[in-house]
Amino acid sequence: MQVDFRWSGSPGKKVEVVGEFPTWKVLHRMHETEPGHYSLSLELSSGIYSYKIRVDESQWLSDPENPWTDHVLDFGNSTRVVGGSEPPLFFAPCRRCWVMDSDRVLTVNVETETGARQPDQIRLLTEGGSICGHLKCRVHIRRANRVFLQFQDTVPQDATKASFGGYSEFSLPKPEEPPGPEWMKGALIYSIFLDRWFRGSSSPPDARAQLRDILSTRNVIYGGNLDGVRESLGYLCDLGVNAIALTPIYLSNSPHRYDAHDFTRVDPRLGVEKDLDRLIEACHCRGVKLILDAAFTHCHWSHPAFRDLLSYQESSKYRSWFRVNRFPVSLDDPESYAHYPRNRGLPLLDLSCDTLREHIIAVAEQWIRRGVDGLRLDAAEEAPDELWRTLRHRVRKLNPQVALIAECVTDQIIRYLGNGGADAATDFTTHELIIRAFALRQLTAKEFTELARITEFRQGPRLESYRLQFLDNHDTNRFVTQAYFYVRLRLALTYLLLRPEPVWFYYGTEQAITSRVARSEKENAWPDRMPMPPLSGQTETAVLVRWLLRLRQCFTSAELGDTCMLDAGEQLVAYERTNTKGCLTVAVNISNHPAPLMALMVDSDTVLLTVHADEPLDGMLPANSAVVLWCSRLNSMRA
Repeated sequence: MQVDFRWSGSPGKKVEVVGEFPTWKVLHRMHETEPGHYSLSLELSSGIYSYKIRVDESQWLSDPENPWTDHVLDFGNSTRVVGGSEPPLFFAPCRRCWVMDSDRVLTVNVETETGARQPDQIRLLTEGGSICGHLKCRVHIRRANRVFLQFQDTVPQDATKASFGGYSEFSLPKPEEPPGPEWMKGALIYSIFLDRWFRGSSSPPDARAQLRDILSTRNVIYGGNLDGVRESLGYLCDLGVNAIALTPIYLSNSPHRYDAHDFTRVDPRLGVEKDLDRLIEACHCRGVKLILDAAFTHCHWSHPAFRDLLSYQESSKYRSWFRVNRFPVSLDDPESYAHYPRNRGLPLLDLSCDTLREHIIAVAEQWIRRGVDGLRLDAAEEAPDELWRTLRHRVRKLNPQVALIAECVTDQIIRYLGNGGADAATDFTTHELIIRAFALRQLTAKEFTELARITEFRQGPRLESYRLQFLDNHDTNRFVTQAYFYVRLRLALTYLLLRPEPVWFYYGTEQAITSRVARSEKENAWPDRMPMPPLSGQTETAVLVRWLLRLRQCFTSAELGDTCMLDAGEQLVAYERTNTKGCLTVAVNISNHPAPLMALMVDSDTVLLTVHADEPLDGMLPANSAVVLWCSRLNSMRA
């Protein structure tokens, strides 16, 4: 659908539209049609989009042509509905707004402006237009100038359309199956930075490896390898891990290996090809899945294809593999080709090229044939969606249970799920909320609860099992580095590890390792990319993690229902998971003062776990502590 944008101001300006088209990283230049008047047309699919106007790369403005400005997160972004209802009802017939599952349960998320008429029900219509049922509102959230409403119920077989109380009428979505393999639901994925792990006891030494007490920098190599991971499987399984993810294993000189010299080869410093096979076999013998990193958006300048481009220029058979701006292409002229920001040594690959796509898909197929269980799609936003869809189709032919995990920094993770190519996507928005509330103490429990619910609401209905949660990863500061106090890490782990979403667990978190050196730049967290300390399951944090993961496995197997955040006041972050047998309640006091717990304990049969709190609790949860309760009946505080 063609969507027009206009802006008027001073002549000769550089004016851009920046927003969820598809991500905030992509800039859309507006054209000056006459002095001081700028316009742009974009082809957009149905959806709700946030955006701003950027002038001269420095001034960010809401769209003066659009009265619908969103103040929920204090960013003041303009909101555009494409192919849907007219504001003040914000709805579009897309997966971000509604989904019908295979049992014909329809979930609808809509927003309205504060003060606008709000639909109290959604009418279900037959093809002939007669009413055959209703959806009633089950969730109501109000924040800033928006009201968030969720409707849900089973849809009759003869229903084909939905009517929003006179606002609009739309054809119902087709029922869809969950996008991912069963083993990904509630998976605990332990992420290992290979060089920072251990070297196998029988492996030849890496001549570049330095002592493990030397501070971590971008040039320090410690020499971890595949055999080191295989020899550590007993420790990881005892911890409660059911999947392991490795940083790239292909040929590279850097410690991180996100700069491939050759995608097709295992780096000899990590081991021979048979070492990968032995690791896969050892993982499977213990019931552990193995995930490899597919960092296919760029390579090192010494990659044979780029060297061929430098040598033969226009005549190179690989010229279409790279984003060439002009010839001759030269490392001395970084403007002649597209490269990774601030690093001319990492040329960007043109993944719209058919021969390149076939090459990297063949690499992925080779890994799957050898028994790899999943792929992490590095920088998924930087590649065409069609690449991930094609890759998913091809590897699923080899193994229907292969999991694809998209690393993407965007609010609209729904774009990458299912037909988008991935089975789970990194939820950076919730990650930031966890850091602000649990580490930096910038949010009260009530604010965190409200924003977490709105974040989940806006990402799309029925996504709980596919929002990949994490406290930190190899591109961020470690949680403890930001929080400084170890107790805050344990509170965050208690909150996170009993939720149903898959979790990305960064190596050494159970040892609470930290450099204490915080960096503001993303992807420059070298001080926190420390070598793994000696394996010990006896530290206070490791003992807690082991208990939490045992509870996680127990309640995952019991198939507890969806998570319901509770309105538990300014101090307590709390949620419950329920089934026909009872209710699991997790309450975390993130404040510096005791908080009343009586309302949550009314129906409790058992205190399963306390964190920094002594039993009995006497109806109060001490400052900076947590409790996990089992209730035999549904809690009356459900939000």
